[in-house]
Amino acid sequence: MLLFMVLVVYTLMQWRQLHADIWNDEMYTLKHFVLVYFRETVTDYHVPNNHVFFSIFEKFFLKIFRQKDLLLLLDKPWIARIPGLLCSYATIIYVYAFGKKYYSLPVAVLSIILLISTVPFFNFALQIRGYSLNMLFAAMIIYYFFGYLHTAQKQLLFVIGILIALTIYTIPSNLYFAIPFLLFCAVAAFICAVRSGRQQKFIVTLFTNLWSYLAYSITGGIILSLVLYAPMLHAVFFNPYVAPPTPFNKWVLSDAFPEVFEHITSYRYLFFLPLIPACLWIKNKKDRTLICLLLSLMIVPFIMGFLRGDWAPSRVYVYMAPLFIILCMPFAHQIFVRMNRHWQPVLFITIVAAYCVFCFQKVMKMIDEKLYHNLYVGDMDMGLYYNYFAMHYAPYDETKNFRDHYNHPGAVLILKDSEPHDMPYYLEHFKLKYYTADALDSLMQKQDTVFVITRFPYNISDEVLIKHPGWKAHFVYKEITYHNFVQLYHVASAH
Repeated sequence: MLLFMVLVVYTLMQWRQLHADIWNDEMYTLKHFVLVYFRETVTDYHVPNNHVFFSIFEKFFLKIFRQKDLLLLLDKPWIARIPGLLCSYATIIYVYAFGKKYYSLPVAVLSIILLISTVPFFNFALQIRGYSLNMLFAAMIIYYFFGYLHTAQKQLLFVIGILIALTIYTIPSNLYFAIPFLLFCAVAAFICAVRSGRQQKFIVTLFTNLWSYLAYSITGGIILSLVLYAPMLHAVFFNPYVAPPTPFNKWVLSDAFPEVFEHITSYRYLFFLPLIPACLWIKNKKDRTLICLLLSLMIVPFIMGFLRGDWAPSRVYVYMAPLFIILCMPFAHQIFVRMNRHWQPVLFITIVAAYCVFCFQKVMKMIDEKLYHNLYVGDMDMGLYYNYFAMHYAPYDETKNFRDHYNHPGAVLILKDSEPHDMPYYLEHFKLKYYTADALDSLMQKQDTVFVITRFPYNISDEVLIKHPGWKAHFVYKEITYHNFVQLYHVASAH
């Protein structure tokens, strides 16, 4: 019942995102990798937008709803977002199950409250791309890894290997998750062999202990992912859209690392800071192993990025959101076991929940203000916080409003600045004829009034009105949005 209530709250939190308009990268994913033949989905990697396993998942889901037309999906974007919503449900359930199975019910409830109030999880869960699967697979792998440590059931090795393969097959950069995992298991296998105390059987122990089997499982998963990528392996690792690495790129450590962890904490410092002293109370060997593994999975990728020089966007690290919450579980458990009254865990969870709501609202307001400011200065942030399309992005309603209230047979509409795969589709959907930006100057010489769509509305005065004295600009909407319909008119002609 508690889990169900949290899922309902989470659904209400995501309701606006569920119905959000489809943006540029999502549009490209749907057109080129989802709403195509299956063969194209698994063989085409001309740009890194193809999160292959997610594309396959999305493809089969849309077939259930018999959705084959991208333009018709613009009317019902929630259909294309349901797979992401389902993946985020599953992530919440796995985090809850982990906390309840290996710690306690209060730890489980507290953990999913922390997860749904983690801004990167909220931001990326419903995107029509592979990040929701990323977070789900990360949570599942840790769940079955810890299960294997407790039970040594060999069938879990098969599950872990398949999950490793699928997470890499979703996004190749997840090698930065798999390789640290493999290195950790290899080091643990070596330490286990050394501590066995049987020098004459060191080699046998090294290759047959619990950790070595995990290493084999992960290695098998990596190899399987490369097999799955075989039809496009060269494009995956040598894609022209990915900047070549520059070794020893200190930006990865100085900027990316602190930014990712700042955003994953999502402003909830007053909760996470008291957990640090709790590490002194942890005596359980498996808890310490879990903590060391999760810290490795969240730190080593940045060290690898520094050494290799990858300038990876911060969104590739979104899988760390559920890992960070699981990392908090052993520490939270130490707090709960020291409570000797039944009402104390309830009170503690209630206070933390209220604090998380406060922090979440504060961060979302801060993001909204930042993105609104970016519209003025023409900036487009793409991070775990500042997704420029997350707010003030409503091309469907804006285009429909223009068609219903401003469009007429003689209206001239110019698409001056837009992502190549967003507004053109909405204009096509509403059957609005438009000209490209290079026709603006010539049309202003022939027409008294023209309408311009632009992402950077204040550049109109700088770039257009200075060139054409006597013209003025009128914003169709008073509020600045990501796409702005601007009416340019000649003052003398208007009189």
